[in-house]
Amino acid sequence: MGYHPEPSGRQCRPYHPSLAFTRIGMIARMNDRAKNHTLFLRAAARVASRFPLAEFVLVGDGLSAMNGRSWRGNSVSGSQTRFWGSDMTLPSVLAALDVVVSPSRSESLSNSILEAMAAARPVIATRGWG
Repeated sequence: MGYHPEPSGRQCRPYHPSLAFTRIGMIARMNDRAKNHTLFLRAAARVASRFPLAEFVLVGDGLSAMNGRSWRGNSVSGSQTRFWGSDMTLPSVLAALDVVVSPSRSESLSNSILEAMAAARPVIATRGWG
């Protein structure tokens, strides 16, 4: 059983193939409502109820701008949610994620989707609503 590294390089909980897709992340400007981080959090709460070992990661600028309204109805436990901000390099973030989610309301093909695909990470994305 190996360890799944965090972007900082420190080791975290053990990774096991039977726990595939254990770290699911969204990479976006969190102060941009069109990025739809609230949908990510609502979906994370549903996934967490079935997969208690899953971790959900928000990566990007503007985490401090997210207010309490963003978290209403979010039942993901604090131990399952991570906030990595924007201090790490994108390659190290992508290396630490198992799945990248893009729930944007306005983008059908964002840079984060292209970068995740280039890093061979699976992507779950909504259709941009235009």
